Amino acid sequence: MDLFGLPKSARKILIALSISDSLTQRQIQSLSGLSMRSVKGSLILLKDKGLVEELIDLTDMRCRAYRLGGEP
Repeated sequence: MDLFGLPKSARKILIALSISDSLTQRQIQSLSGLSMRSVKGSLILLKDKGLVEELIDLTDMRCRAYRLGGEP
């Protein structure tokens, strides 16, 4: 995994996710110190690269959690 090709915000999110099984956007924001806009944008980038997986809570479809995924 080439971490150096990623923006700093995406690397901070990967670090936050590496210390937990899964996190919500708000938890990622709190741990990383990033703005919510940066968190959302970086999560899209990381999902597109296959580095992060999105988990859907079937009891509350508004709530999404994220965890580290495998390389594509």
